[in-house]
Amino acid sequence: LYQPVASAAGEIKANGHEVRLAGIKVTSANRTCKDAGGRTWPCGTVARTAFRAWMRGRAVACDVPSHPGAITTHCTLEGEDMALWLVRSGWAESADGQYDDAEAKARQEKMGMFGPSPLGAGQ
Repeated sequence: LYQPVASAAGEIKANGHEVRLAGIKVTSANRTCKDAGGRTWPCGTVARTAFRAWMRGRAVACDVPSHPGAITTHCTLEGEDMALWLVRSGWAESADGQYDDAEAKARQEKMGMFGPSPLGAGQ
């Protein structure tokens, strides 16, 4: 799929397809998180921004039907499992057990939404 655009961390739109990555809970762009100090921060927006920055408009490979529409499937970007990248980075949670180990490691290492706000203490 060419020129994909992330509408959320785990959802992309391209070539008439609305693709939801399989195996993860999509992180909505309007999700908020609390850091260890109890401060709320817009982790969904930060997650989507990180996902967009990682994709950088590069083409993604997904198993999609020939007709456009909304689907849930696995996708790769230059050979890397996109859902696994999101979970490892702390920007999505495992949904079906497939990425549980990666999620546990991201939580332990306080990656992404499991860590402090990257926006600073003033939030």
